Amino acid sequence: MHFTNPLQYLLYHLPEKKGNYDEAWKLFSNEEFENSLVQFKLAYDMQNPDVLILQAIAICEYQLFKYREALITINKALELQDEPVILQTKASILTELSKKDKDEKLMLIAKSLYEKILIGDRNSTILCNYGNCLYNLKNINDAIRIYEEALGLNPNNAEAWNCLGNAYNEVGLSQNAIKCFDNAQLVNPELMQAVFNKGQTIYTKFRNPILGLEFMLHATHMDKSNTFELEFPYIYFWISEAFLEVGDFQNALQMNSKGLEIYPSDICFNKQRDRIQQVINWCS
Repeated sequence: MHFTNPLQYLLYHLPEKKGNYDEAWKLFSNEEFENSLVQFKLAYDMQNPDVLILQAIAICEYQLFKYREALITINKALELQDEPVILQTKASILTELSKKDKDEKLMLIAKSLYEKILIGDRNSTILCNYGNCLYNLKNINDAIRIYEEALGLNPNNAEAWNCLGNAYNEVGLSQNAIKCFDNAQLVNPELMQAVFNKGQTIYTKFRNPILGLEFMLHATHMDKSNTFELEFPYIYFWISEAFLEVGDFQNALQMNSKGLEIYPSDICFNKQRDRIQQVINWCS
């Protein structure tokens, strides 16, 4: 599994003159994206389109997992102004929409956008996002090279450490992956993705479900906004698998149910529920 947020930077600078958008920008800077989106839309003047406001609206929609709406909005911004920071936002939106819709063509478009941006601005954040795109296209070795370049430019990029750990896991370098997740936590102790990924690696790669559960459960408790489970519902699949392996069938079923509440038609969760129920019936 690959747990990361590909939109690493939002806007470089908030405007000095906010005008009718003062409350919206205040909410935006506090990352209260749902309320910010409402305020931006209430104040937006369609007769006088503003590229900065459109980009902010697209970012709010992205953060709320409304990827299709975000794509429409960012395209409107690009019609007004074709700048790398706006292209970066579009590339991030396309990456997530591609994953959601399982549409590789969208990921390839995102890849081409990142490559265009990197010609003029090869910074650590953009490189990390480009690496995520390569990772999702299964170009794992290329992704590793890009993550390493990103960390060479900025060793304090916690997301890049986390992503590099995921990529190392894909090529069988799980001990290196653990070190990457530890480095991510050193830089940002609140990065719950790195905590969960370490636990999942300990469980799946080193076959230690008890210690793996400790880290995975801790990661879910770190999520105060409940966005982690919405963005990565398969956290419950792996926690359920670990509980099942240690013989805690009731907690395994409970975690599976949490996953089904988010994705009721998901094949993996439904098959997992059937397996757990079979084990419970066999043991009773």
